[in-house]
Amino acid sequence: MTGVASTLASRPQAAWKSVKQAFTAWGPGAVLLMAILGPQDLITNAATGAAHGYGLVWTLPIVIVARYTLLEAGARYVIATGESLLEGYSRLSSWFLWCLLGGIFFKRLSSNLYELLLMADTTSWLTNERLGYGRFVWGVVYWAAGFLLIWRGGYRVIERVSVGFAVLLGTALSISAGLSVWTRGSFDVQSLAPRFPSFHTDAPLFLLALIGSGVGSLSNLKYPALIHHKGWRSLAELAQQRRDLKLSVLGLLVMTALIQILAANTLGGQPIEDAEDLLNAFSAQLGELGRLGVGIGVLVVTFSTFVGSNLGYTLIGVQIWEALRKHRPVPEEAYTQRAYRVLLLLFLLPPLTGLFTQWQPIWIAIISAALLAGLLPLVVIGIVLLTRDRSRMGTLANRRWQNVWLVTLVVAVSVLVVQNLLRR
Repeated sequence: MTGVASTLASRPQAAWKSVKQAFTAWGPGAVLLMAILGPQDLITNAATGAAHGYGLVWTLPIVIVARYTLLEAGARYVIATGESLLEGYSRLSSWFLWCLLGGIFFKRLSSNLYELLLMADTTSWLTNERLGYGRFVWGVVYWAAGFLLIWRGGYRVIERVSVGFAVLLGTALSISAGLSVWTRGSFDVQSLAPRFPSFHTDAPLFLLALIGSGVGSLSNLKYPALIHHKGWRSLAELAQQRRDLKLSVLGLLVMTALIQILAANTLGGQPIEDAEDLLNAFSAQLGELGRLGVGIGVLVVTFSTFVGSNLGYTLIGVQIWEALRKHRPVPEEAYTQRAYRVLLLLFLLPPLTGLFTQWQPIWIAIISAALLAGLLPLVVIGIVLLTRDRSRMGTLANRRWQNVWLVTLVVAVSVLVVQNLLRR
């Protein structure tokens, strides 16, 4: 009996040890998660939950599978060949790299401007300041904190910070969503049944927005760049890399679902179009505690995206630069190189001028997303051409169904994004 009791007692300890080991080994996936789970995802999923309850939660697994497929294919190329995905693009044609480099510059300049304005405005909203000097001061504070973290800390520090942010955000969303279900007093299982959008309502807009923002475009280049910089470039790291990516996309699925659940139970029926609507709605429903919680959540999500995305895209830029210089190997510590520092300054300095304006961050994000949507086919076509090459990929080359799925994905997402933009 003692032996049975001892075995039963050891099971929770073994489970906790496994969970702890998984999070300890979590690396590039954590940076990726906090870089792609940005304010746009927060607003989109909150607006969807507020307008349609749990009815469109079923779209999230589909979006996550699509995102996982793209990320896994890019990472598999790095593992199979030992070279960066951008070096692979240069084997196809240098114009691939020039198009991607131009898109990355536009993406970072517009996104950095949007994120700085959002963090500054949210802090002013939390402290009950009128927009004015407060926007500039808070924007500079967040810019300086992010700049120093990326410039001085490098990848290793940002990886540790990202794991902490991910755990903190996941815990906060779990508690908030659980309390929202509890305070509502009832849970209708039938509400989880999928609702297929009628084209006579606004549901297609939410559906298209979820798919368009969830699958991404240039952001799918971040993970291959991160694992290459991490040093995962051989079959020996394949199992670890796949665990890392699965944990990341699982976290993305859970967090976006929790946002919809929280909004469905708290903001049902209220129109949510931007961050200010979201902040005001939660404040009205949950009082001061809700105002502080949501405001801090927006700041954490936006700051982590600001740091993680600038790190990821700067590494991508360095890899493109090195690939254009005839496949020169990327240094292990890329952030110590001149190209890294020059690119980071080019990404971060110009957006500071936006703090002197009265521009609204939500419209910058919408315009940026619209203009960059056309780069998704370029990214996916390049990945398909590279990962189907058995002479370089060997046993890790795409199977036929993977090629078909990736091509179908790019066609479907392109059509959906275009329809979404036209309907808006």
